[in-house]
Amino acid sequence: MAGALLAALLPAGTQADGALERRYYDVRGTTAGELAAGITARSPLGVTALTELAPTRIILRPRRVSGGYVVGDLRFDDVIIQTLPRWVDRDRARPCLQREWDRAMAALIRHEDTHRRRYEEYVARLRQEALALPPQPSAGALFSAVARLNKRLEEETVAWQQDYDRRTQHGRAEGVFIRGC
Repeated sequence: MAGALLAALLPAGTQADGALERRYYDVRGTTAGELAAGITARSPLGVTALTELAPTRIILRPRRVSGGYVVGDLRFDDVIIQTLPRWVDRDRARPCLQREWDRAMAALIRHEDTHRRRYEEYVARLRQEALALPPQPSAGALFSAVARLNKRLEEETVAWQQDYDRRTQHGRAEGVFIRGC
């Protein structure tokens, strides 16, 4: 079984070798209240923005060594996706509201990029720890060990992400809000 490839699906919430893709949902309004209502009505999962990983494949190639099987190659096929609001009729609003939007969106992108970096750290740790696993008695045992490692690291990452959002009030404490003018 050495040399076989395993493609395993990871849950949303990981990242490493993939690219960043930004998607947008449209909001309309000429006041802070209208923009807030548009974000609430159109946003994914009821939050202003979302950073997630598209379903990801881990490609693992075991290598036979004396004493069993180790990770010979580990690659990731993934894309991290950020979904953000796009203000489509900003030219109709007052300049002070346009500046306020720009300030809030810069804070939002900083907040979402923190989530993205944590996903990147997760996959880097998965790679590092998988490559450091001791020899396993079979390729199947190696795949199981990597799956357990992935589960543990994913749970840690999800807990960190949730705590970060709780501590920052989903970015509000970092300036992700729109003041009227």
